[in-house]
Amino acid sequence: MAVHCPSCGAALAPDQRYCLSCGTRVADFRVDWMALLATAPPPVAGASAAAADGGLPSPRVAAALVLGVLAFGSVVGDAATGASA
Repeated sequence: MAVHCPSCGAALAPDQRYCLSCGTRVADFRVDWMALLATAPPPVAGASAAAADGGLPSPRVAAALVLGVLAFGSVVGDAATGASA
């Protein structure tokens, strides 16, 4: 069964939803997304508090940790090479 695009007349596969030549939609949506949006559950009130407890450290704490690691690496590097100033 030959199916053709209503806009440009290009040949389409039976299960094709868009025309590859002009981009026109030639089939219906597979999922009724409007119904999905209408039935979406409301956001949970405690979700942000739970994420804050188990999340990443604050930027200030992360910067302090990075500086500590760099300082430790410098001290260990100097001790390992025996460099003295």
